[in-house]
Amino acid sequence: MSEIAEVKPGKIADWINSLEPGRYSAKIVGKVPKTFFTNAQSAMSDKTDLLIDFDFSEATFGALPKNPFKKFICMSSVKLPKGLPVGNPNWVNPEGICRKSFEDCDNLESVEIIDGDSDLYTYDSVLYKDTTAVFCPRKRSGEVKIKDGTAGIDVKAFELCQKITKINFPDTIEYIGESAFSCARSLTEIILPPSVRSIGFRAFESCQSAKHIIIPPTIKRLPDRSLSGLQCDGCSVELNEGLTEI
Repeated sequence: MSEIAEVKPGKIADWINSLEPGRYSAKIVGKVPKTFFTNAQSAMSDKTDLLIDFDFSEATFGALPKNPFKKFICMSSVKLPKGLPVGNPNWVNPEGICRKSFEDCDNLESVEIIDGDSDLYTYDSVLYKDTTAVFCPRKRSGEVKIKDGTAGIDVKAFELCQKITKINFPDTIEYIGESAFSCARSLTEIILPPSVRSIGFRAFESCQSAKHIIIPPTIKRLPDRSLSGLQCDGCSVELNEGLTEI
């Protein structure tokens, strides 16, 4: 990896276009305008052999554009300052930071908010809002520990995280959202604690590597396709007698 380059926001496109294939680190210095995001996105659009670790921890931001980091295809990690506005992922094009802020960031491994507060923070490279895990980068790999005190996993939070092998859930988790772990194809086990009371539609769909599955007695209903697509040869599956619908 190269040395960290200090890049002014207005020069981001020129800097990206000057790079040879490889992995680089950029510390963004100064105030970041909305045009930064479109310029960076355009410069990255044909760079399939480039990875960039972005550090915005000492930058300042004006108003964020909608889906600010969408299609930052070269971004491999990002550090953000605290205090950025929180976006609503239920909107088609939310302003602020949320899951949709990182759509099509297919090489993203890590998100970190420096000294984040209760509204928006990160833990183990996963983005949280209040007591809900809302987004995990697609290239995050290995074992993930969900923060103690977390109450829920949001809709599509870990969708397409195909390199994650294990999730450690705390005993505070109460709900798993729709498609929360859909297509997490390397996940080797699904072990839910007794605190979980609801599982969403397609929550663990196509988790084809899962060989050890435990559904606690608190779950009375498994929604349609919540466990579909499993490769069940050699699986150990523990369902509870209280299930009324599968």
